[in-house]
Amino acid sequence: MPEADTEGVSSGAALTTPGGVPNLPAGALTLETLAEQVQDMTPAAMRSRANGRFPNIFNGSTGGDPALDLSPIGIINQLFAGFASHIANADPNDIQGPDDLPGLLLDFIESLPVVGQFVGLAEAIMGTYDGDDETLLAIQQIFMPIRRLLQLASGQDVSWPTLAEIEAGWSDLFTAIGNAVSKFPGVIAISRIANIIQDLINGAGEFLTAESVTDNPYFDWDSVTPGFISGGSIRATANGTQQVLRTEPFEVFPGQTLELRAASQWTGASATAGSNPVKVGFTPFDGAGNALADVIRGSLQPSGDHGWQWIPVADKWPVPAGVKYVSQLLILDSGATAGTFRFSNASAWASNLLDLGLVKDLREMVDAIGGVLNSEAANIEARLQAITADGKITASEIEGLIQQAQVSGLVIIQTVLNQIRDVINGLIVTPVNSIVQDFVTWFGLNKNKTQKLSSGGGISVDDVVGDFGMGRVADLVDNLGDMLTGVKTGADGTATGTTGTIGEQINQAKDSLLSLLGLSRDALKSAIAAQTTLQEQETEQNTGGGNSYSFTFSGADGAALNSTDWTTGPTAGDVTIRGDSGYAGVKNGNSDGYFFASPNYTYASDGQSASFVLGDTRNGNYYSGVYIRCDSGRTQGAYCLAKEGEIRIGKFTRSGSSWSFSTPLTLQTGLSAVKQGARIKIRCSGNNYFVRVNGRQILSATDAGNTISIGAAYRYSMFSVQRASPFFTYDSYRIAAFAMSDYTSAGAGFSMSNSWSIRRDSTADVTYGPYSSGAFPSGFFTFNDYTTDVTLDDLGTARIEIATTGLYRISTTYRSVTAKGTSVPYWVVYKNGTRITGAIPSGCPFEIPLVAGDVVQPGFIAVDYDVRSNGSTGSETVVARSITALSGIATFDGRRIA
Repeated sequence: MPEADTEGVSSGAALTTPGGVPNLPAGALTLETLAEQVQDMTPAAMRSRANGRFPNIFNGSTGGDPALDLSPIGIINQLFAGFASHIANADPNDIQGPDDLPGLLLDFIESLPVVGQFVGLAEAIMGTYDGDDETLLAIQQIFMPIRRLLQLASGQDVSWPTLAEIEAGWSDLFTAIGNAVSKFPGVIAISRIANIIQDLINGAGEFLTAESVTDNPYFDWDSVTPGFISGGSIRATANGTQQVLRTEPFEVFPGQTLELRAASQWTGASATAGSNPVKVGFTPFDGAGNALADVIRGSLQPSGDHGWQWIPVADKWPVPAGVKYVSQLLILDSGATAGTFRFSNASAWASNLLDLGLVKDLREMVDAIGGVLNSEAANIEARLQAITADGKITASEIEGLIQQAQVSGLVIIQTVLNQIRDVINGLIVTPVNSIVQDFVTWFGLNKNKTQKLSSGGGISVDDVVGDFGMGRVADLVDNLGDMLTGVKTGADGTATGTTGTIGEQINQAKDSLLSLLGLSRDALKSAIAAQTTLQEQETEQNTGGGNSYSFTFSGADGAALNSTDWTTGPTAGDVTIRGDSGYAGVKNGNSDGYFFASPNYTYASDGQSASFVLGDTRNGNYYSGVYIRCDSGRTQGAYCLAKEGEIRIGKFTRSGSSWSFSTPLTLQTGLSAVKQGARIKIRCSGNNYFVRVNGRQILSATDAGNTISIGAAYRYSMFSVQRASPFFTYDSYRIAAFAMSDYTSAGAGFSMSNSWSIRRDSTADVTYGPYSSGAFPSGFFTFNDYTTDVTLDDLGTARIEIATTGLYRISTTYRSVTAKGTSVPYWVVYKNGTRITGAIPSGCPFEIPLVAGDVVQPGFIAVDYDVRSNGSTGSETVVARSITALSGIATFDGRRIA
């Protein structure tokens, strides 16, 4: 055999040894190459070497390319390479013989991420997969020889794998690859791309068979109850613990947007208020398969029985960075304490549309067009700056001056004004029209009538014609004379007959002056009588099924109050009829102090009101009081003290003639309405107290420390008057009338049970949104006027929990603001966290059946819209407005009506 020329030849093909192997490539035997091939035992290096063992024909198939991570051959290649690297890098002390290989294989398999399809893959490698996936069945058959060899090496009694068994695994794998490839359409026509929903959990949420929840310890398949819109359902029994169901994880990528839905129903449900235990969401996993914090996307507050409904969910959820897999999540949380709950029609889908970056040149084209449009829009916007929102142009925006001749009619108007000015100055003019002629005529007739007036509009006494008759001033002279004579007579101590004391003489003088001014005592008595009548009517309206009493005082000075109706004290008879007006006041001769009168009648409930009408006074700087929630001894209760311009409320105690008034819960000064004739009313609901003056609420307070006692032992009311002698002796306002009643709002004709009134006192805007609708923001409502037989779950959002099943009438008022300014407000009803109504005009009531445990609250909704015209096509587009702020005094009222 000729020897190859070691120097090579000048031309022709390279020479090789006949019948031998091809020459090695250049550099194959360098130290670096040998070290790389012999010493690099990483999984990547092992996989690269294995890739080179496959024929090139495999590389042309998406299922057979060993370099692809998700191709069947690629998966097997990764597993072989990983296991080989695992053995090569193991501690030599851990490998003493074949018996150690099964343990290393098990360690390697357990190190795989147990997420999604890797669960089935691990089972296929271990030989325990019992599903119907042809790829995993083929992998299980391929690994059979390795498992047999490892079992033989470890001394187990198994047979050697046959050639037919080995071939069967690879044959099945190639069949699976062929089937997978045949389903791939190759080049995708654009007509095959559609904006459709792909269920990421592959129909698992239809719950078609019992196997859908076989491995879950909490939920059972319901063979009787069908799903909401299709498929079957699953059920769980609430027991105060958390019960969870998760789907198999599916792969996602950061920035992808996911949505989900699920339906639920329940029977006999009971749940902690506000717990919202029926929940749906996602469980994310990182790339290593570690579960991250659950993401709750929707919830419901159950109560009683309820048919199928969709669980309301938030908008799309963007997958955050670091998340590679996601499971859909169904939860019956620990807040549910009783009842049977069902779920159905659970699904999850990705809602991203095609990224613009995937469409060639589209972004550049849009940017180019957008640049031109932005430039033109800026130019147009600059030219329209002077035009206001209503299409008008502000005069200050007009450049230069408009010529007078350009304004139709302006020239003649100026001529008319010039002629009127000349007439006023006494000049003779020839009227240009009837307007000037009429002015000349009128001015001529009135000129002489005004010539005597001074520049200030006055008239000199010299220009007054005739004398005033004495009849016009006789009353004034007589009354002033009588007043002065009476005062002098009283001061001299020479009064006789009906002249009276100094005080009575002064009263007579006062009556004379009041008569002159039209403000006589009789007129004031009439006003007080009207207030008293109104008080009686209101008391009768406020019965609400309870008790109500009203009293108007009259009689001779010093007469005792009717003992059948009244208890007075601290000593009996301390309060009597005083003066000629017949009002109740401090008994003549009493020393300084407080004195009370209390009806011998009680309230029927803890919701109480009492009111009195202020009569006359000798000094408005001392307190008259009205009281509720008093005990039978009238030694404690809630007070409302009033003096001229001031109201205060709080708790009082009394021991004999010693009174103690605690620091006021609240007080208000500068009240001009608190004076003679005022009707002052205190009422209570729970531990809340309210004061009205002449029907207008001016004060409210909450007894947060519950210092004022409540209950059946505190059902009395009363009023008090005060006497003080700093220099002279003075009494506080006497009492013209008194009334008491079990409290309901005026005009109600029914009980205050199961009712509430929540309000907001501020008029400031609360920036919010923009939103088309929603619940009121936290902290929007500020005051609990009253809540009776219901639970105030949250004051700021006016969330009320119902205690008694029935038909309720509720209403809401507020003001809404859009981008165009204040809009017509509409409200909606939220029940158990879900909006259940359309738009209702502000202030209009809405009737709704509610069951115990339901939570209701008001919400807002935008109804206004704009109509935009397309000038080029003539078409119109209706664009809804969004609410950008909430403002104004707001209320949320409700009560059970049946």
